Amino acid sequence: MDINVIYTAKDGRRFSDPYECEEYEKRLGTEPGTVGRARIDLKELGEDKYVFGLLKVRHDDVTNYRSYVTRCVDEKLEDYVNVSSLGVDKRWIRSTVADVLRDMERYNDDDLCEYEFLYCDHWEFGGEHQFGCCRTHNPELWDEMEKAVKADDENTKK
Repeated sequence: MDINVIYTAKDGRRFSDPYECEEYEKRLGTEPGTVGRARIDLKELGEDKYVFGLLKVRHDDVTNYRSYVTRCVDEKLEDYVNVSSLGVDKRWIRSTVADVLRDMERYNDDDLCEYEFLYCDHWEFGGEHQFGCCRTHNPELWDEMEKAVKADDENTKK
């Protein structure tokens, strides 16, 4: 006798693996263009990936911008120190997906957001290290930002 267990997600999609079903259902509860969805998508990249890019979040009627940089700063330091005598950790600014996720903890899952990141397994993007790009676009976020600018302009005129 064979027994096949089927797991059914909230929307009716069927899975043979309970963990796949659970992960799929987590995605159902989050809207694209929100912090909640961005958290899921960025975690899937891998928290140890190095990033270079920008995160925008609309939280409590204020648009917050956070930039993340991974790059060598030798040219900024060479006038002050012998950079060849420094360790790698003193010559590079490094940001990871984990840093982005940690910063996102201050926001609500339903806050509007968008991001654009280059990401790589190694901090030296390019060369033998393959890298990728991930980007979202949220017109609703831009509409909210435009409304805020117009409101500020109206308040300034008064």
